[in-house]
Amino acid sequence: MDKQSNHWGDVIIWLEKVAKSCQTKEQAENCERLVWNFHRKYQKKLGLAECFDLTKEIDKILLEFKLPAFYKKQKL
Repeated sequence: MDKQSNHWGDVIIWLEKVAKSCQTKEQAENCERLVWNFHRKYQKKLGLAECFDLTKEIDKILLEFKLPAFYKKQKL
């Protein structure tokens, strides 16, 4: 992020950018940790269900790294 922001909307935008830039399994795992940290920080303010709803698209991006087809591409 260019500046420090505590607004959850800015954090979600940043998390999406990080998820889309992942190229390895390790990067995706680190991004998952960032998503978990988002949930921990904002679950009281937004509600846990809302946090999961906000990070749904990010989870879909990160899921690609867990699929067997990704590992075949990475080995080539």
